[in-house]
Amino acid sequence: MKKKERIHWVDMLKGFAMITVIYCHNFPVINDYIYSFHMPLFFFIAGIFHKKSVFENVKKNIVKRAKAIIVPYYLWGGILYFFWFLVGRHFGNSKLKNLSPIENLIGLICGQGGEKYMDWGIPIWFLPCVFVTFLIYTAVDFLPNRKIKLLAIIILSILGYSISDFFDWYFWSFDVSLVAVFFYGLGQLLKEWFVEFEIPFYLNLIFVITYIFGMYFSFKVDMYHSVYGKNLLFFYTNALSAIFIFISLFKRLPKLNFLIFIAKNTLVYLATQIRILTVIKAILFFGIGMSVFNFTEFQKLLITIIQVILIIPIVYTVNSFFPILNARDKR
Repeated sequence: MKKKERIHWVDMLKGFAMITVIYCHNFPVINDYIYSFHMPLFFFIAGIFHKKSVFENVKKNIVKRAKAIIVPYYLWGGILYFFWFLVGRHFGNSKLKNLSPIENLIGLICGQGGEKYMDWGIPIWFLPCVFVTFLIYTAVDFLPNRKIKLLAIIILSILGYSISDFFDWYFWSFDVSLVAVFFYGLGQLLKEWFVEFEIPFYLNLIFVITYIFGMYFSFKVDMYHSVYGKNLLFFYTNALSAIFIFISLFKRLPKLNFLIFIAKNTLVYLATQIRILTVIKAILFFGIGMSVFNFTEFQKLLITIIQVILIIPIVYTVNSFFPILNARDKR
């Protein structure tokens, strides 16, 4: 398969994953199913783009990834925190919870802590987490062969799962990064196989049956809160089954430019989706007097579509005037 074709389906898959994140934050009835795979899918895709670790380029690659991930995280985090401090904390649930500006500033610095610490912008917790995951796998990638690398990411993921209960949260979601390196590593280790081969029908059928079976016996997953369902095995089998199913599907789809657009602007979508939802609710409140937002399942899907559309002008504004917020250099 040509490289250009590979980029298309991977980007489409990434765009799809971003839409599922937005949809989940509207709390649809299928939330548990989406949570079982959407963050693992993001880590898996990040692993696909991981460049082979070589000693000569390690420092250069780390600096490059820090500029692309950590710098936008703190810039967006600062903007969102400032807005929350001036406006957001005086309304809605933030006002009722009487959240501390100091604790939320700590949350900005540490990139974790739940609503108590990141009420201003929980979705962007993923950015420092995926950066730490990148650092961990950069070290793993120096191991001599695939089997040892696979063993290493399994051990590290079990370690991350084991330490998740020691503290409420870790700096830059370190424990989650250890768990996530399993998906990230598999993305890197299996990318050539996925590029060259189609997943046969019988394997897809096995993945579907495995996913249905696993979800029947598993429980809620939420990587942000280090919640992995009933156990780590079900978490991995469910997530991987769904990931492989979607890879098989998206490799067969024609090029969908709207998904590629979202994929190329994931940072903007990740950072602004909740604030756009706030704008939609404000319009409903002041426009038609709606004060209780108990949306139907159809309305939740419609709102997700509206969010995706309303972020488009923000994307163009960011790319034109503040490209650093989207990990781009000024031209």
